[in-house]
Amino acid sequence: MREKIYQHLCKGEQVVDEIYNYDKHGNEYWIELNIVPLKNSYGKVTHFAAIERNITERKDHEQNLTEMAMTDTLTGLANRRSFYSKAKLALYEVIKQKSSFFLAVIDIDYFKKVNDTYGHDMGDEVLVKIARLMNNNTRETDILGRVGGEEFALILKNVTKENGIKRLDTIRHSIESISIILSTGESLSLSVSIGCTDIIPESKNIDEIIKQADIALYRAKEEGRNRTVYYS
Repeated sequence: MREKIYQHLCKGEQVVDEIYNYDKHGNEYWIELNIVPLKNSYGKVTHFAAIERNITERKDHEQNLTEMAMTDTLTGLANRRSFYSKAKLALYEVIKQKSSFFLAVIDIDYFKKVNDTYGHDMGDEVLVKIARLMNNNTRETDILGRVGGEEFALILKNVTKENGIKRLDTIRHSIESISIILSTGESLSLSVSIGCTDIIPESKNIDEIIKQADIALYRAKEEGRNRTVYYS
């Protein structure tokens, strides 16, 4: 950044840029820097006038808006738009590294009954608790998002088919093995159905991969729910 500014100044050009910096106490802040070359009557640059403006508050606001646009407001997970964006990057990573990732679509079984019986507010509580359970069983490198009403999607990085299915079953068992306590004091036992597939260098695009996982999810429901089915 500083090299770029120096190059413009050497050419006698105006510089307008935003710079991330630290104050003497180690606090982070943003400044907008405007440097204007001042020339004499012969057109030669003799001085520079610089104006600095602290824009930290504006940058923080922009960052908050960006995060809100990419985050599911109920669960705090990546929303559909964010998940698809990250999934496309994951596919690019797989192609570049010649590695193998795993993608799963996870659906809460009979969730409509929860909403019909206890109301949508309690349904939202269930979604938050299920999201937290899944998040607790993922790594920092994994990508977890809420992509529909009661549907979640998960990308596991650098796993084999066997390890991927094993980790998904761990998530599934963690959900079915506990009682979810609502704020009303009522207790619910729930399960999830999971459809999964590989993300490999030969994969065409992320839409095709998600379609495969959806087909596997449909089979999981057809076969009785509360199970993990691999696309084949």
